[in-house]
Amino acid sequence: MAKTKKLKRKTARTPGVLVLMLVAAAVVAGLAAYVKLTPADRVPEALKRVRPSEKVRPKQPSTEAPAPQIVVASPLTQDPDTGWEAVAITVQPGEDPKVAAINAYFRLIVNLDPEAKALAVDVRDGTAHVDLNEAFRAGLGSLEEALFVKGLRATLGQFEDVFQIELFVSGERLQDLGHIDISEPQGVIRRPDWNPKPPEAPPTEPGH
Repeated sequence: MAKTKKLKRKTARTPGVLVLMLVAAAVVAGLAAYVKLTPADRVPEALKRVRPSEKVRPKQPSTEAPAPQIVVASPLTQDPDTGWEAVAITVQPGEDPKVAAINAYFRLIVNLDPEAKALAVDVRDGTAHVDLNEAFRAGLGSLEEALFVKGLRATLGQFEDVFQIELFVSGERLQDLGHIDISEPQGVIRRPDWNPKPPEAPPTEPGH
């Protein structure tokens, strides 16, 4: 008997499958062309990747201390017994607050040599050793000396570590200002004691 050969039938692909494959290929090609040709600034936000250097970092608080506010004792009158008012000044970065206060106070003294200034203040066991330049030797009148000393005591009295003051010029301890003896350390005047209390009126008798 003759053998009958079985013919293999090719499975025909349906038109729907071919259409889907063509669509998929077109989509892939379109995405590739879009990514290649589209400028970076037009890439959708969702597709952008943020570089580590571009990440928003929380703002760090400033570690710089604010400039300290100090005051200078400005005389209400030229009479040293009248009292004082506070004039605020700002200390510059790197400046010693005590030196800044003294030099600001010096500028309030009318007849003091304008070149006179404090160079340094060294506090030892509560005593402020104030080093002055040679221009300070020009001198003041007797009333001005009293005003000067009291104002200096009041100005340095705002610093809690200062209880007494000694003045030096070129390393030499000053014993007087010409008319006023300052051979002993001068005690500071604290802020509550800047202005003397007004004198109390004597009590009046009934009927007067």
